[in-house]
Amino acid sequence: MSKNIKMEIWKKAVINCAINPVGAITGMKNGELIKNEYTAKIMALVVSECIEVAEKEGIAFDEDIFKKTEKIAELTSENENSMLQDIKKRKKTEIEFLNGKVTKIAESHGLKSPYNRTLYFLIKSMEKRYRKDLY
Repeated sequence: MSKNIKMEIWKKAVINCAINPVGAITGMKNGELIKNEYTAKIMALVVSECIEVAEKEGIAFDEDIFKKTEKIAELTSENENSMLQDIKKRKKTEIEFLNGKVTKIAESHGLKSPYNRTLYFLIKSMEKRYRKDLY
């Protein structure tokens, strides 16, 4: 896979790792997430952590990923992200393939990923609460 394709996949993953679980946990629409100082800070920490992991995978981003995350949240400000929708519908979320995957990759490089891990655990606990069939 070319580096550019890998970088684009990582960009999308990082943005989703920051927006989706934070929105799902708080119940906020995308635009609210960046206007609230607390959720914006959590998102910035998640993005920073993801960038560190991506760099260990040989990815060098060609733009400011947090600014890109903010822009996406602004462009979709009235949207409830897919993870929030899944939580509301009591469906399995994509957390395993987002923050869960970043956490596993981080571990493979000897890195800690406390923000991604915490979001992963929180979403998994929400899923477990309503999806007994998953556990």
